[in-house]
Amino acid sequence: MMRLPYVFPVLVVLSACSQVTSTVAPVRDTLARDTARRAITPVVIQRVEGIPTERAVTCVLDTADDAQLNGIMQDSLDGPTQMTTRIVTDIAFSEPAQVCFRRGPLWRWLGRRAGI
Repeated sequence: MMRLPYVFPVLVVLSACSQVTSTVAPVRDTLARDTARRAITPVVIQRVEGIPTERAVTCVLDTADDAQLNGIMQDSLDGPTQMTTRIVTDIAFSEPAQVCFRRGPLWRWLGRRAGI
């Protein structure tokens, strides 16, 4: 019986912690994507031809897994390195990225012209 008054403040503190965590996660993810975007844009311009740069960068970021994003972010301090180029190339030639690239109007038109 004596412990019941202490339970409520603990629940309030735990609830507040979970709200702070859920607020920080989107900010962290946005910061990670922005950092990765700056690091991969020069590589995408060089390696992914025929697709608008913004679309290609978005597709690469959307189809990258956490390990790939972490590798890109670690390389972002020094600018694009060979590791960044390798990671971006691996992502760009993956099936999910290729599907994402083909979602644009130009690819739909080219696909119809080629009978795809």
